[in-house]
Amino acid sequence: MLPFKQIYFDTDMLRAGGWPRGKVDLEVVLTYAKELNVKMFIPEPVERELEEGWIRRIKEHRNTIVLCVQGLNGECKDIAPIQKPPTFDDLETLRSGYRAQISSFKQKWGIETSPFTAMSLKDIHAMSVARKLPSEEKKDRKSKHFQDVVIYLSIVDHLRDSKAIAAFVSGDGVFEDERIIAITDTAGVSILLYKRSEEHTSELQSLTNL
Repeated sequence: MLPFKQIYFDTDMLRAGGWPRGKVDLEVVLTYAKELNVKMFIPEPVERELEEGWIRRIKEHRNTIVLCVQGLNGECKDIAPIQKPPTFDDLETLRSGYRAQISSFKQKWGIETSPFTAMSLKDIHAMSVARKLPSEEKKDRKSKHFQDVVIYLSIVDHLRDSKAIAAFVSGDGVFEDERIIAITDTAGVSILLYKRSEEHTSELQSLTNL
């Protein structure tokens, strides 16, 4: 028997799977899950991270192109005509196209969005100062841990009513922290952490004839 009824995906696993489209490895997981009627969810904070990360990468690629054109013009000064960078679509147009792609992809595979945690920022802060949440002294990791906590709390909240056993696919080690596990236990929900997609794919595959 499959040890979970629902799957939640973290940001890193979806990026590795070719998001906002889908590489073969990700589509294998989705195929097995759909065949076995396992519900699939992307937490809303994960969707926000994915979208903003995609926009940042677009900006970086544009900046790289502009810098390359400037470098070319510097090398070719007084030798060839000045070149202009290509015209780019505005970011809001690209954002709309991204969202349309994501909507289509989710509809194809039957993936749903689970909402943000209902826990207030005040309550999350209280847990943090009481050292009930993972923390990291490195300056560049503090905000990331906050994002991770919000993702996990969102999954916990979503599971409270159904009490379904869920798989959470994430390569982030913070979710193995004893304080994260304590959140799960306190809420009375069951979340199985899979650090590689291959781990739960094999369990899905064993129960289907695909």
